[in-house]
Amino acid sequence: MGYLLGPLIVVLILSATLGALERRYGARPPRLHTRRVDLVYWVAQAWVLNPATKALVIFALLPLSIAVSVLRGTRVEALAAGHGPVLALSGFSRALLALLIVDLVGYWMHRALHRPLLWRTHAIHHSSEHLDWLSAARNHPLGEILPRVVQGWVVIAMGFPLDTLAWAAPIIAVYGLVLHAELPWTFGPLRYVIASPVFHRWHHSNEPEARDKNFAGLFSVIDLVFGTFYMPKGRVATRFGIDDPMPKGLFAQMKWPFAKSPR
Repeated sequence: MGYLLGPLIVVLILSATLGALERRYGARPPRLHTRRVDLVYWVAQAWVLNPATKALVIFALLPLSIAVSVLRGTRVEALAAGHGPVLALSGFSRALLALLIVDLVGYWMHRALHRPLLWRTHAIHHSSEHLDWLSAARNHPLGEILPRVVQGWVVIAMGFPLDTLAWAAPIIAVYGLVLHAELPWTFGPLRYVIASPVFHRWHHSNEPEARDKNFAGLFSVIDLVFGTFYMPKGRVATRFGIDDPMPKGLFAQMKWPFAKSPR
């Protein structure tokens, strides 16, 4: 029963918190009953898509785990505790470095998803014309699996304990809800270090000058370093969506990446 009701309870809690913040600091978001597609995505992600994605990611990480254990002459189970120079770091330093590495890999994978070969698996996430916390769940599994697999490979190869992804990925995912919220927060001078809702809303903007900008999910300094940072002073993004026509409904959107003639 908890497995079935959990997603609905989470939506209600987030509606009471992030939704309240949006009403207080941003524009009044549409009512939940007008966001049927996004609500369906929340339920589908929790009951079907996320469990399937996690299983496929774990399956994809097994070959590298075995290869690393063979090269080190240890059992696969020994990788759980980590290995190499990263273990010499303090707990806080190792956690901060892990978040930076995971976000850095996520940045480059996010850029790859914006290239023609992979764009249609990610375009569904950008198809929301009204961006708020609820639309954060609108993701195609193919657009989720590849970044997570590559992040896992890097974490294992660098010697971080295997539980790193278990806590780092949820932190970035939960923070992603804040980034998608309709909030006018820039974080002031910290805008150049930490991603903010205004920062990420420009990433979703359909305005030509904002396209292919602001890929980081946690540390905006990564975009600053690689020349993809975009936050015009005194402005916020207001136009969202994609140029290609997007079908309505979960099942139609799941099939859309395989449709003929993508732009």
